[in-house]
Amino acid sequence: MSSPNQIKSRLFGGIPIQLASSNAAQVSSATWANPGDWHGHKQTIKRLWIDEDRPLKDVMAVMEKDYGLKGTAKMYRSRIKSWGLDNKNNRENNMKTIVRKKLQRDAVGKRSVFFVKGRKVNSDEIVRYCKRKGIDPDSAIDFIEGCPSTPPGITCATPHNSPSPVSLGSSSSNAMPVILQPPEKLLIPEHIFRSIKDYVNGAVDSGLWHDDGLGNCLSTRASSIFSDVPRPFCDAMSTAKELMQSRSFPEMRYMLSKAFDACTPIAKGQNPHSMTRLLMEEPRFINYGDSMLVDMIRKHMAALSIRLLGPGHGWSRIFHFLEQVELEKISFSAVIENCLASLADIFNQNNLFDLSAVDVRLVCLRISPNPGGLQRLEDQLRDRLVRMAASHSEDFSYQKTLYRLGTVMRMREKYEVAITMFEEISTHAAGTGQGHWEIRSLEQQAILHKHMYNETSAEEKIRQSLAKSVHLLGSGDALSCWLKAEYEKWLREWNRHAEADELRAEFSASVVTDPAV
Repeated sequence: MSSPNQIKSRLFGGIPIQLASSNAAQVSSATWANPGDWHGHKQTIKRLWIDEDRPLKDVMAVMEKDYGLKGTAKMYRSRIKSWGLDNKNNRENNMKTIVRKKLQRDAVGKRSVFFVKGRKVNSDEIVRYCKRKGIDPDSAIDFIEGCPSTPPGITCATPHNSPSPVSLGSSSSNAMPVILQPPEKLLIPEHIFRSIKDYVNGAVDSGLWHDDGLGNCLSTRASSIFSDVPRPFCDAMSTAKELMQSRSFPEMRYMLSKAFDACTPIAKGQNPHSMTRLLMEEPRFINYGDSMLVDMIRKHMAALSIRLLGPGHGWSRIFHFLEQVELEKISFSAVIENCLASLADIFNQNNLFDLSAVDVRLVCLRISPNPGGLQRLEDQLRDRLVRMAASHSEDFSYQKTLYRLGTVMRMREKYEVAITMFEEISTHAAGTGQGHWEIRSLEQQAILHKHMYNETSAEEKIRQSLAKSVHLLGSGDALSCWLKAEYEKWLREWNRHAEADELRAEFSASVVTDPAV
């Protein structure tokens, strides 16, 4: 007759179980394993070694204590190899790669399905791995820094009709990402830089951003290269800054409302230029002593990103961390400057000659003048123009590149050379119906003539630019308002206050009659 222990052993598939102290003593007094003892313990060793990711010494201790299987490390390694379980390091690299790619794709709102050599990786596997390694959305930023490049055999796809990405901190496939908690391990600026890196790399890796073949980094959500989503925001903010200086608060509030309205299409469009432009605007208000407005912008963008894109999206992460930066003039400006430099580096690492990256360098060079840096940027832009001309691609991208080169010439105080470049752009834009670039190039000519103390030519060009803007875009457009504010400031510098007052009255009237107000 079988003993109770023997019956229970059969019921549990032959796995030894500890029912009493006498049995426990029997198991603990393990003897050295014979070749025939190993096969019956294969699945248990696999569970401990692979599924639970335990070190070999722990596997050996558990097997000896609980299952009476005693062996040397060499014996275990030999069996593990013969069973094909010696690819643990490969599996670790695979999971690291999957976590890295998931975080980068999550940053741009892409849901992911992963395959390893054709086998679908269940999302619960990823969640369990992250829990076992103690990884959460914050600490994962540290974790992925040392991740290897993508091993062969790992592929990723975006499922159709997919909801928001699953948070790595949740085991439910329907769970929404949790709002990020304040960081504990890293300084806030480091979180911002790494979130920007994940966002840009994720946008490129997922195909959201791509090179159009002419060196322009585009978003798949933009209808064409002519899309300039950040423009209304930047023009409205620039105008608000000028109005704040002149203490024209009703008009300033009007322009701020336009800037805030422009944030929604910016967040939805995910244009490669948008993050750059948003970061570039904020220090201007700090420099003019109004940190309250910067705080309003940061809070608005953080809340808007969470509402439109979800808490786990790259934009939400970046603006969440930006909200926490102290608004002292020096520290905040330094953080933004380093963010911009980081953006430029990441664009270069992805082999994307994006003009927003050029804009980033220009801003950094304005903050920290560097003649050598300007010379290198000039050489790069000239080389690009030569190659574009040789390939007969003198299209809109050529004009945009020439515009940046003209800006470099202006910063190097080569005003006459810069004027020639902007004149070429305005002539080309007028002939091809690119009204915005004609307006901008006329404005730049006006600024250059003013730098050369040529008041007559400066006024002629600013008036031409303003008239063109009002005709094409309307009197209440952000760009038209910016040009009025700029022209008014110049008139006051030239001691022509009566004309400046008249222009201000015209501007105030356009604000009152705007249907949006």
